[in-house]
Amino acid sequence: MPRRKRGDPVILYRCKVCGRQFRYYSQLEAHQKHHAGIRPYACHVCGQQFALECSRDKHLTVHSAERPLMCDTCGQRFSHISYLKSHQRTHVRDRPYACPVEPQIYTLKCSRCFTAG
Repeated sequence: MPRRKRGDPVILYRCKVCGRQFRYYSQLEAHQKHHAGIRPYACHVCGQQFALECSRDKHLTVHSAERPLMCDTCGQRFSHISYLKSHQRTHVRDRPYACPVEPQIYTLKCSRCFTAG
């Protein structure tokens, strides 16, 4: 893909499988690994596999004893900000994920469909 120059109009690259759009073609390529089932990055502790190296690196924090982030409501500690934010939704009625398979809403993404609603 040719590089964009400053001032060029923004072109969004759409995933042909799910319709998600990306500003950069490289982001679309990385995203498509999920649909293809390509997961070349494995956790050396538990063996879980990931499509992106950064996802594996984030996952590795769950195996660390270091938990610098704490929930203000219950005191539970977390190694990564996204885990803390997901947990904090359990204390409120914020349920941003809808499942088209089952007519329910969830605090976490539905493991069947992963659609945001």
